[in-house]
Amino acid sequence: MANINDRPTLIGYLPPLGGFQKTKDNYQLHSSYINIGDICYTYPASLITSGTNFLPWDFFLSAEEVNERFSRVIFFLPCRISAPPYDEDGFPFELVTQFISKLTIPFVSISESIQSSDYEYASDFASRLRPNVIRYLHTVADHSNIVGTRGEYSADILRKIGISNVEPIGCPSLYINGPSLHPNLTSKKPFNEVEHVSVCYSNYQNLSHSKIKDVLKLACKNGYHYVEQSFNLIVKALYYPEMIDAKDVLSRTR
Repeated sequence: MANINDRPTLIGYLPPLGGFQKTKDNYQLHSSYINIGDICYTYPASLITSGTNFLPWDFFLSAEEVNERFSRVIFFLPCRISAPPYDEDGFPFELVTQFISKLTIPFVSISESIQSSDYEYASDFASRLRPNVIRYLHTVADHSNIVGTRGEYSADILRKIGISNVEPIGCPSLYINGPSLHPNLTSKKPFNEVEHVSVCYSNYQNLSHSKIKDVLKLACKNGYHYVEQSFNLIVKALYYPEMIDAKDVLSRTR
């Protein structure tokens, strides 16, 4: 049997290795994985924690198989602190809770975060979490030395439901260069020296106070690159063209 330290890390975020069947029933789940922001923090954090010795989570593996084949499990699952209706997005809370509870190898969740339609602090958010979500979060905490969160808000919610081993760490993509931030992130350049700017922003929640139009105008005026974080019309155009309708275009231009 191979030394456990030589075994790969199992990274919990990426979709199943077998991909998705391109059917209408799978469209919502498939489109939820086409998110540049989540990929930008999952991949760097995977490199930092495991080098190149990691594999994406195959949802069909049992905990017993994972205990045998892998050295540890690291979750980068975003937005699992979710209240209705976002806790009904297809994520199998009960299945994953049972999976984690059977692990005998080290486990940690690095980027727990809130899923909400409002960016404002809500004092009653914790009370809106359903029992299956709370069970999942407690199982995550019970099997981790520290639970990493995107920020203080997420950490506060976990503390309110009785989870104390919490540490706000920010977005894992900041750590791509190790313990120190890249100098480009800590020093300001004169505006006339900036050659290329990439922006990752979207308004897939269709919030009324979104600045998406201002960002797009600025990008067009200055020749900046614009990267859409999550644009489901692209998913439809590539894989589900028969599902495109007028509201897909109208919702992006209003």
